[in-house]
Amino acid sequence: MRPTELIPSREMTDDIGLGCRLAYGIMLRTRAQLVAMHGTLDHGHVDQMMGHLAETEEWLKATAKMVEMAYVRVLASAAAAHTKGVRFEGVDYESGRRKAVKKKSKRAAADTERSKIIEQCVIYVQCLAAYDAGFSVDHTGDADYAGKGRQISKARRAMAKLIGLSPHCRAGAEPLTALELHAKAGVLAAMYGLRNQEQPDQIEQTYIRFFAGEVSDFLAANRTEPI
Repeated sequence: MRPTELIPSREMTDDIGLGCRLAYGIMLRTRAQLVAMHGTLDHGHVDQMMGHLAETEEWLKATAKMVEMAYVRVLASAAAAHTKGVRFEGVDYESGRRKAVKKKSKRAAADTERSKIIEQCVIYVQCLAAYDAGFSVDHTGDADYAGKGRQISKARRAMAKLIGLSPHCRAGAEPLTALELHAKAGVLAAMYGLRNQEQPDQIEQTYIRFFAGEVSDFLAANRTEPI
């Protein structure tokens, strides 16, 4: 698709919306109704409908990719600004560095709550495991099949979400728990960009920098004063 085809003009979104409503209506019909449809509708109209559905699918996939990359670019720019020492507007830097005085019961309760960070860590590692599993059965020589899966893009999306969930991106956020740090350490160990003959990309470099800060924040928050 050419870049100009992704401009979300009113005319384009109306046309795509028509395709979405058409797809929704088709999914509500039973198999018998769909079979009977071919005996009552002109075949030219069916071809036109199929063409519209295919165009809608391609536009939505390209737009989803564009939105995903826009999200990643904003995260990457925030990381670059953080590296350059830019102070984010609205962020309370004083309370962002956690005080050591924390109630252990409150900390234990936080550890047992469902964590979005651990969830995304699991997704990342599972996607890489699924990606690697494909190569165990693809012996075509150039990984013609295993190399074309979407697992890596899904893993990148999970990592981008982990960057967005980092306390370094949220004003007044609590430091990570020990379980969350353990999960993020597992992601670091499995990171695709740290494999042989690979280099960390911008998203992975941002993850590494933020993780180092998260470990420092955790240690500062849990530091005990000598007696």
